[in-house]
Amino acid sequence: MRRLRRTAQCPHGASLEEALLCAQDNDCLTVGVYESAKIMNLDPDSVAFCVLAADEDFECDIALQIHFTLIQSFCFDNEISIVRVGNTQRLAQIVGGGGDNAGRFEDAHCLLITMQSTTGKALKEALMSAQSEDRLTVGVYESAMIMNDDPDSVAFCVLAADEDFECDIALQIHFTLIQSFCFDNEISIVRVGNTQRLAQIVNGDKKAGRFEDTHCLLIMNPTDGSWEDPALEKLHLFCQDSRAMNDWLPEISLSER
Repeated sequence: MRRLRRTAQCPHGASLEEALLCAQDNDCLTVGVYESAKIMNLDPDSVAFCVLAADEDFECDIALQIHFTLIQSFCFDNEISIVRVGNTQRLAQIVGGGGDNAGRFEDAHCLLITMQSTTGKALKEALMSAQSEDRLTVGVYESAMIMNDDPDSVAFCVLAADEDFECDIALQIHFTLIQSFCFDNEISIVRVGNTQRLAQIVNGDKKAGRFEDTHCLLIMNPTDGSWEDPALEKLHLFCQDSRAMNDWLPEISLSER
């Protein structure tokens, strides 16, 4: 039997349940076969631990077993620790929070505990670099003005909205227009679900509250044209790979400090 090097261990002997809850609290938990496959394809270095789950009802699900085989192969090839759980319902209760949220995740057949996303780190570095060079535009209105007046100056776009703004019709209309602009002008665009963390990055410790609207951020091209940013190049490649998988607005997770 092939022995796996343990690249991720439950801290201080914590149980699997505690490790999953800890990862979820830190926005480092990916739930679902399809969602996990995307992470494995786009950001394999971020995967620390994998959990596969299937009870007797799914033992004859050929499609699911094929997915499991591919995921296992990925973990073996990348020396990622992987375990199997036989109680899918209990796993769904853990990651769903129990009670009214028990059905929040319909597909709990595969869970990934991830380290800090390399794309998340790249996004943070690109934003901080752009801000230090005065190439960062913050705010939906401010971004719309730039797109209208000088579209060729836009290098990268970030949209951000958490659950509190999912029903904000006006904001979603702005998002639709911005996405359309980026698609038409072949500008890489990503989505971030943690507006508070994004605000912390662009505001900085000593400038808390400087930018109130961080729902849209633009990284601008340098005026002299002679500029290379490895972090931004990584983000462009991430967006390119996502589009190849028909994911036109990929989401990036930003870890806490």
